[in-house]
Amino acid sequence: MKTLKQKNRLSKQIGQLFREGKREEAEKIKEQVHGKNKKIEMLEKELRDIEKRFETLFTFYSKHSP
Repeated sequence: MKTLKQKNRLSKQIGQLFREGKREEAEKIKEQVHGKNKKIEMLEKELRDIEKRFETLFTFYSKHSP
């Protein structure tokens, strides 16, 4: 959640910098946001994998418990 909040904050900052004509500074921050997007994608994939493993284990134990 921290990464998403940081991304949102930086995105707002980029818009403000573009409105102020500070294009170079905004582009640098856009690179940071791109990195945050990659991290979010990785974490979302990891979460999906964990959810699948949990579901598999839950199904197994539900069928095999007394």
